[in-house]
Amino acid sequence: GSGEYCLNAILEPGAYARSPLVYRIPKLRVRQVDFIYGSMDWMDPSHAYKVKEICGGDGGSEDAPDVEVYQVDNAGHLLMLEN
Repeated sequence: GSGEYCLNAILEPGAYARSPLVYRIPKLRVRQVDFIYGSMDWMDPSHAYKVKEICGGDGGSEDAPDVEVYQVDNAGHLLMLEN
């Protein structure tokens, strides 16, 4: 088996999430969530910034986690392999 088999379960046609994280992360019972993107990543970090906004920006709300978004210079999507 391959991890790619799960993609049908988590993605709708067109690679759209069946249950987007942008609405689930603010409900997590954790203190912090970090998003890390490469500066040349094919993924768009705008959704991570949207999660940060929903969770209350830099201060966060009482119940939502603090969210930070980082970008690594000169890296693509596979940060651990490229740096």
